[in-house]
Amino acid sequence: MPGLSSATAAREASRAGGKIVSRTDPGVEDCVILIGGEGRRLGRRKESVEIGGETLLDRHLERWKALFPRLWVSRREISEDGGEGGSHPPHVIVDPPGSEGVIDVIAGILEQTGAPTMVIAVDLPLLPVSLVERLIQLHRRGTSVIPRNNLRLEPLAAVYDPSAIDGIATLIDNGCRSLQQLPSACSCSLPRWPQDLEKWAGGVADPFFNLNTPEDLKQLDELER
Repeated sequence: MPGLSSATAAREASRAGGKIVSRTDPGVEDCVILIGGEGRRLGRRKESVEIGGETLLDRHLERWKALFPRLWVSRREISEDGGEGGSHPPHVIVDPPGSEGVIDVIAGILEQTGAPTMVIAVDLPLLPVSLVERLIQLHRRGTSVIPRNNLRLEPLAAVYDPSAIDGIATLIDNGCRSLQQLPSACSCSLPRWPQDLEKWAGGVADPFFNLNTPEDLKQLDELER
């Protein structure tokens, strides 16, 4: 099978990039900002989109620095200028070689952090701190926490337990590359939006608002006024 046939390739890639840290503390101390795609519809990389004079990446790093002792950025490759996040440079995790999708990236992230990890996509600009704090509170050792928005999961605003690596490997080996299926392969808590999470949203009507197009950016500007 082309690409990653299991999480093994992600493990090897992580070891090549640095020592894997193993911790027994069940708390969530690591947060990874997932850079993702190139933002072609926006005409620029998503992390460099500015809102109120601040890039999306800096916005996230500023928002989460007080909540997580360790901030990371996950991207396809090291940026050419070596700069990450302006005045808040985080650690960088490079996508494993041969990655075919976000499921491979998540496996690589967990191998690198070696601990329960909050993963947040850079194009989720409205995700409230209070809601993320609630997701962290819901985490238990051996169980990932993935919000459920109507009938779909929000896997890029989720807490991943290291035990999810085995579930990811099982999915990949069975030819499935969708994180929507992760609860069938490992233990997951699936708090519902809005039923289980609205009281922690701080009045934000759509905390999982996703920035993909110029129209989305215009809508965000209006929401921010």
